[in-house]
Amino acid sequence: MRLNLQKFNCNILIVKTLFFLHFFSSFSISAQNEKLIIQKIMLSGNKRTLDNTIKRELTFHENDTLQLKDLDKIIQFNKSRILGTGIANQININLKNWDTESGKTDVLVEIKEAIFLYPIPIAELADRNFNVWIKEQKASLSRLNIGTYTYWLNASGRAELMKFTLLFGYTNKFEFNYTQPALNTKRTIGINLNLHYSSSKELGYDTQNNKLVFKRLNEPAIQKQKYTVGVFYRPEVFTNYTFSISYQKNNISDSIINSYNEDFLGKSIHQNYFSAKYQLDIDKRNLKVFATKGFKISTYLQKDGIFEQDDLNRIIWGIGGEKYWALSQKWNIDLKMKAQLTHYFNDKIPYYTNKALGYEKDYLRGYEYYVVDGQKYYWGKTNLKYLILDKIIHWGKIMPIPKLRNMPIQFFPSLNFDAGYVDNKLQKASNNLQNTFLFSYGFGWNTLLYNNKLIQIEYSINHLNEKALFLHYDIGF
Repeated sequence: MRLNLQKFNCNILIVKTLFFLHFFSSFSISAQNEKLIIQKIMLSGNKRTLDNTIKRELTFHENDTLQLKDLDKIIQFNKSRILGTGIANQININLKNWDTESGKTDVLVEIKEAIFLYPIPIAELADRNFNVWIKEQKASLSRLNIGTYTYWLNASGRAELMKFTLLFGYTNKFEFNYTQPALNTKRTIGINLNLHYSSSKELGYDTQNNKLVFKRLNEPAIQKQKYTVGVFYRPEVFTNYTFSISYQKNNISDSIINSYNEDFLGKSIHQNYFSAKYQLDIDKRNLKVFATKGFKISTYLQKDGIFEQDDLNRIIWGIGGEKYWALSQKWNIDLKMKAQLTHYFNDKIPYYTNKALGYEKDYLRGYEYYVVDGQKYYWGKTNLKYLILDKIIHWGKIMPIPKLRNMPIQFFPSLNFDAGYVDNKLQKASNNLQNTFLFSYGFGWNTLLYNNKLIQIEYSINHLNEKALFLHYDIGF
C-alpha cells in the first residue's frame, strides 16, 4: 500500500512537472513571437534605384524592433509609400531567415522598377478642366495645345524628377521643372528649380455670371514668365520643410485695360514682383494619389512683393488637411479641408490675382463650370469609397513597354459630399456664388492604374439643383 502511494505521488509530481514545463515553454515561445528584431534589410530588383533611396522611404530600419501583431499593417503601408514615389510598379516585402526563438529576422524588399523616361505626345486643354471644354467651348479643337510632356524620373537612382513641357496652339508654353530630393547622403536636403514661359492670344479678362469671359486678339493678349528656386529639408520620413524664392513677370496687351478690364493687372499692362514662400508638409498617407489610409497636414505662408518697386504687395496664409479611415478591408472614408486667407496691403486688388475656387485643385464638385473670385476661401470634401476590384493585369507582349506589362488596377465606387465658401469684398451682383454657402453631393467611379494614375467619373448635384456628369484625372506627376 505504501509502495502504491509513493508511486501515485511520483506520478503526480511527473504530471505537475510536465505541465509547468509545457506552460513556461508555451509562455516563452509566445513572448518571443510577440516582437521582431530586424537584423538586415535586403533589396532586390533595384537596378537603377539606389539602396538608400528605397530605405529612406521605409518606416522601419535595421536594428528596429517591431510588434508581430502589427507586421501586416506595417508591410502594406510601406509598400504603398514606395509605390507612391513612382519608382516602382510592384513591390513585395517578406521576412527572411526568421529565428522564431530570438525574434531576429531579415527583411527582403523586392521591387519591379517603373519606366523612367516618359516622352508623351499630348493634346492639352487650354480651359480649366475637361468639362468646361466640352460644354462651354463645344470641344473646340482651336482651344487645344499640341506638344509633348517628357518625364525623366530617377535618372541617377535618387528618385529625382525632370519634366520638360513644350506646347504650341492656343497657348505657347515652355516649362522645365527639376526636383532633386537627395543633395546629401542622408537624403534630408533637396532642391527644386522651375522655369516657365507662356504666351496666349486669348485671355479670360473678367468674371460675369460666375464664368470667365474671354477676348481673343491678333496679338499676344498675355505673356507670363516665372522663375523659382526652392530648398527643402526632410529630417524624417513624413516631414518636409520648403523655402522658395520666385520672380514673376506678367505682361498684357494695352487693349485689355483700355477696352475690357482696366483692373486686370491693377491699371497697368505690366506686373513684376518677387515672392518668398515657406511651407510645411506632414504626409503619412499610404499613397500620394487616391490614398486610403493615413493623413496629411500642410500649411504655407507666402509674401508677394519683397522689394519696394514690386507691383504686387500681399501676404497669403493657407492650411489644409486630409484624413483617411479604413472602416474595413474594402470600405474607407476620407475628409479633405483647406482654408486660404489673402491680405492686400493697399486697395489695389488686381483681378488676375483675386482667384479662389474653380482653379486647379481648388474646386467643388458640381461647380466645375464656374469660378468664384475672392480674398478668402474655405472648402471641405468627403468621400465614402468601396474597393470593388483589386488585381494585376498582365498584358504580356501586347504592351510594347516591358515595365508597363504588369498593370495594377483598382476600382472604387464612391459617395461624395462637398461644401465651401468664398469671401469677396469686390463682389459683383452677377457673381452670386461669392459670399454664399456652396454645397454639392453625388456619386462617382474611381479607377486607379499603376498605383499613381487616377481617372474619376462623377455625377454631382450642386445647391442650385444643377446636375451633370464630370471627368477628372491625375497622372501622378
